[in-house]
Amino acid sequence: FGDLDILASTTIDRLITNLENLIKTDKNLSPENLKLYKEEIDKLKAQKVKDNPFKAITEGLNEYIDATKKLHDEQAKAKQQAVLQPLQPGHQLSILAYIALTRP
Repeated sequence: FGDLDILASTTIDRLITNLENLIKTDKNLSPENLKLYKEEIDKLKAQKVKDNPFKAITEGLNEYIDATKKLHDEQAKAKQQAVLQPLQPGHQLSILAYIALTRP
């Protein structure tokens, strides 16, 4: 992408987003191109940190919080399914198993 020092932060963000979307959507991407795109994304992210380290920290923290919430939601959904499935007709569940499944 040439000299990253002259790119605006919004341009860098747009390039990162476009490359990440390309990686997600292009199922015929060769391993060499995938590696190249990921290296470019890393360079762009490093430039963002260099330009504004506090913004990069904030964005990283927000990504972590979002991922943690998503994981928590998926775990809660899986736990709920584990509790409800044995309660379907034809399944037997002991009191001890129910307590083990519902205990925090």
